Amino acid sequence: MKKIVCNLILMMIVFSMLSVGASAEGEKKDDTDSTKETKISKISVFGDSIPAGYGLEDFNYKDLSVSEQCFVNIFAKHYGLDIKKDVTNLSDTGLESMAINEKLKSVDKSVLKNSDVVIISAGANDIMDTFANRLFYCISYNEDFAKKYKLEVDSTSLYSIEASIIRILFDPTKEEALEALALECTDEASMKEYKLISASVEFELQSMINTVKENNPDAQIYLITPYDPVLGLSLKSNQLTKVLDDCINDLCDTITELADSEEYSENVHAIDLRKEFDGKYQELTNISSLDIHPNKDGHALIAERLIELEDEALDPQPAHEQSEEKPQDDGKKDTTSSDKKDSSVSEPEKPEAPFSDTVVYILMGAAIAAAGAIIVHGIMRYKKK
Repeated sequence: MKKIVCNLILMMIVFSMLSVGASAEGEKKDDTDSTKETKISKISVFGDSIPAGYGLEDFNYKDLSVSEQCFVNIFAKHYGLDIKKDVTNLSDTGLESMAINEKLKSVDKSVLKNSDVVIISAGANDIMDTFANRLFYCISYNEDFAKKYKLEVDSTSLYSIEASIIRILFDPTKEEALEALALECTDEASMKEYKLISASVEFELQSMINTVKENNPDAQIYLITPYDPVLGLSLKSNQLTKVLDDCINDLCDTITELADSEEYSENVHAIDLRKEFDGKYQELTNISSLDIHPNKDGHALIAERLIELEDEALDPQPAHEQSEEKPQDDGKKDTTSSDKKDSSVSEPEKPEAPFSDTVVYILMGAAIAAAGAIIVHGIMRYKKK
């Protein structure tokens, strides 16, 4: 009888301790799982040659999903998505903002409704095409000018035109020709055309953002700005390069201000490639091969910035943590902050728990075990009597 009673009590003690341990593990598991409630399931991309991956070694025009170097696919793989099933990349080479907007508006609405992330890259071709067309006109339709400076442009395609113009810009023997081109391409009519670029792109971007929001208000929208590839050519500055630089800066400012505006700031973000690529064009683009597009390292950098922003969106820090700054220990008393504390009633800080949850559970288990031992000892003494 003694053995039976003792065994029963010991079983109760073990069961109690196991229950406490399971409870502790359960609470820990719940805490871990709660940080992974949000998950990306679908991504859609609308843009030009950059999100298409043009200029990369593994670029495939017929299937954009095969590139392992494109920032879109790097981003998708980071979150464990199946690129062929979960990513809709409708980017295409040479598209200006109006054409990109048309693609976005014509896509099946279910694509936008199911996309947790929408990436838009627009504006670069609006600028480059405007300048390239103006330069092409000055060279190709002014025979005397072309002969005088020995300028030739391959007009087979838009890319051959741009490559020819970049080749001219890259040629140090064409300095005199560039000065003359600068004068030809910065006349009053041309300047008016350049100034309209930012307003036109902004209009198209607003239209795209609003379309996405109408179909999916919770989607995170990322705007990719253009950058100034000519800065990677180490050109001698002239009026034309200054105008191009001003146009690109103006457009980048327009896009970042749009993302930061009160209307859109909650879930619209800008990645400013002008700043990200500044001083690193030789390392991050194919400019040394007369190709202005980002290389493998450039795409890796874009993906890295996207992941940083998306992680912040998935797990936003409380406002007080974002604004909290560590005080500088410079030996000076901050009278301003102390005055603020005196003049306002602050909520008392909650005291920190002296023990962790695990320690508490161990102590509870030990207490139960001790109580069980006392009971067993009492029973044994009672039986002896």
